Amino acid sequence: MKHEFWMKRPASWWGGNWREGTPLGNGVHGALLYGYTAHERVMLSHTRLWRGDYSPPVPDVSGTLPKMRETLLNGGVPEGDPMLVNALYQAGYAPKEAFPYPAADLLVSLPSQTPFSHYRRSLKMETGEGRVSYRLGEEDVLRRCFVSRADDVVVLECNRDSQVEIGVHMPDAVPYDPAVLPQNVETRQEGEWLFFRAFLSGKEHGAVARVVRGERTLVIARVYTEGTSVEKWPEYQAYIRALPTDYDTLFQRHAPLHRELFNRCKVELDDLPERFAMSNEELLDLAWEEELPNALAQRMWEYGRYLLISATAENSLPCNLTGLWSGDYKAFWAFNMANINLEMTYWQALPGNLEELALPFFDYFDRGMEAFRENARRIYGCRGIFVPAVSMPGCMRHVCMAPHITNWTGGAGWVAQHYYDYWVFTRDREFLENRALPFLREAAAFYEDFVIWQGEGWMVCPSVSPENHTSNYLPRSENGVPYDVGDPTQASINAAMDVAIIREVFTHLLAIGKDTGLLDGEEAARYERMLAGSPEYQLNEYGAPREWLHPDFPDNDRHRHQSHL
Repeated sequence: MKHEFWMKRPASWWGGNWREGTPLGNGVHGALLYGYTAHERVMLSHTRLWRGDYSPPVPDVSGTLPKMRETLLNGGVPEGDPMLVNALYQAGYAPKEAFPYPAADLLVSLPSQTPFSHYRRSLKMETGEGRVSYRLGEEDVLRRCFVSRADDVVVLECNRDSQVEIGVHMPDAVPYDPAVLPQNVETRQEGEWLFFRAFLSGKEHGAVARVVRGERTLVIARVYTEGTSVEKWPEYQAYIRALPTDYDTLFQRHAPLHRELFNRCKVELDDLPERFAMSNEELLDLAWEEELPNALAQRMWEYGRYLLISATAENSLPCNLTGLWSGDYKAFWAFNMANINLEMTYWQALPGNLEELALPFFDYFDRGMEAFRENARRIYGCRGIFVPAVSMPGCMRHVCMAPHITNWTGGAGWVAQHYYDYWVFTRDREFLENRALPFLREAAAFYEDFVIWQGEGWMVCPSVSPENHTSNYLPRSENGVPYDVGDPTQASINAAMDVAIIREVFTHLLAIGKDTGLLDGEEAARYERMLAGSPEYQLNEYGAPREWLHPDFPDNDRHRHQSHL
């Protein structure tokens, strides 16, 4: 059972079965194995299937900032909080977010009048293979699936003759809005070939699959996100036709490539040997009844590593919050988030000896530099870059029009930390000079312009401590105790997290200068002044770090976010 987890039931979560499916991927193509018995379902996806974006030029509303600051500094937080967003709306700015969409479903039918038993759904994390096995009477049924790193195709095998179809991925949740489904869908079967195409936001995507039937059924599928069926169907048909039609041969081409990545770093914890063979459900029951078993902790560490390896690859896109496996249309929280979410997604990259998997992250943000400069200049009137907390392919301009996203300027500094860390881990001088240092300088230029100097010190206004707001603006009960009803006024002054981010940017720049001599004296002096002018950290009445470093904003501990920590 080494590097494997298994479950006793198919995907079955009431809010969307895809959330419990078995995720498979090579960083470009994704597949989600639901694990059903008589009627299996395998969702196909592709890292570049993002649709729905609309990213117009950002209007210049930077003249709003002085009035907003005056309002906040005079205590008008509820009035000041939406000012930038309202100015953007009033200027006619109405961007639309892109979403990652499921490409299609492979539907495998194996009807039977015999009840099944001995069900097992497993994921072999070391090789990236998902399995579903059960017994029909005296016969063992096995389905195996992987996404090839060698050949960039989804491969599925059933050890019995099965019917296979391809069609639109249907949402799991009921009811659903039929308006979000693909339009102008066409499916075609020609002998052993299945062809699929559909349109989302007026753009075509599709798939081609080969089904080789006999005592076993082999399916080889590939998704396209650009071009048309006129060119892609024959191109992909020729590509798949050139591949072997034997599961084991295809798997042997793939497995060493996946295994090499997975085994670069290991964590081994002591536990009872039998626990490493337990199902996920059994280990979770132990965690509830006793304490977290080391076997479960090790399995979850390996699963996090597996997900990053499967969700991104060199020359691909970075891993977003749902990876390659969002089964919803217009899925909630399916984007890139420049805060603790991004950091946690990539925890396995540099410490886990997977530095090449961080490169798509930097490619993504490097491509957005012009848009980030436009954000900084037209929203805040600053040089450098404003990296919104929320972004997605096709939407690097500011797109999420919530005040707490618009008013938070820590995104550039947060992302800059990853550029610096890559230099620290790899000592790649070319990366430092051509990518890390330029990004850090752009972030620094924004903060140099953005902070408000008062004598020898500066303050941050507006400022945001994520998803939290100071207690003196919360509604109060009859006895005067504040309670949280989702009050939207998150704008503030000198959130400790924002101060820390800004300090970190300049600390890293000075460390680079000291290590390499790449900063001249005038530049280093500017950065030293920024550090010297930083607000001092403070403690609250309980001896804990204060969340806001300004007397108008007392702490409020009733929230769940971790970014500020």
